[in-house]
Amino acid sequence: MKRMICLALAMTIAFFGVALADNPENDSQGNRPHAVPGAHQNFNHMPPKRNFPGKNKPVPGRFIADNVHNRFRDMDNMRRNDPERFNLLKADAEMDWKIRDLVFKFKNEKDAEKKAALRKEISELCVKHFEVRQQRREMDLARMKAWLNQMEQGLDKSRQNKDKIIEQRIKFLLDDTLGEF
Repeated sequence: MKRMICLALAMTIAFFGVALADNPENDSQGNRPHAVPGAHQNFNHMPPKRNFPGKNKPVPGRFIADNVHNRFRDMDNMRRNDPERFNLLKADAEMDWKIRDLVFKFKNEKDAEKKAALRKEISELCVKHFEVRQQRREMDLARMKAWLNQMEQGLDKSRQNKDKIIEQRIKFLLDDTLGEF
């Protein structure tokens, strides 16, 4: 009798789980059809499943909350440790959103004069957006050049001290007293 009840319960849960998953009223993220595009999306409030050894492997993009948390943590660290780059990334993202919003308005606008004004505003914003991205690229290139110079200096120093470095390595490998108390 217990088996029958458990089986019936399991089948009911499975049926409703499939029915809810296949419901055309929900899209792939569980959003309702009346949600406003660009508005805060509803996330599934169940905690993300964790993978344990021997269990299934993670699916890319599956743990939305984990990815969002990591992204905010990284951005917060950048805000504190590299405010110049943070401000450029922030300006880049803000301009991108403004451009997308204006493009949406442009596509839905019927009046030709308003469309022309929106097009002009979009082009001006695109010029500013390009300049911000170019600034960020130039800053990244300057930092990469500095890092490359440090690497070259370290390589030159290693070349000059080649014999000392090799001798220290041999001594470390062959010294019997290492690790003994």
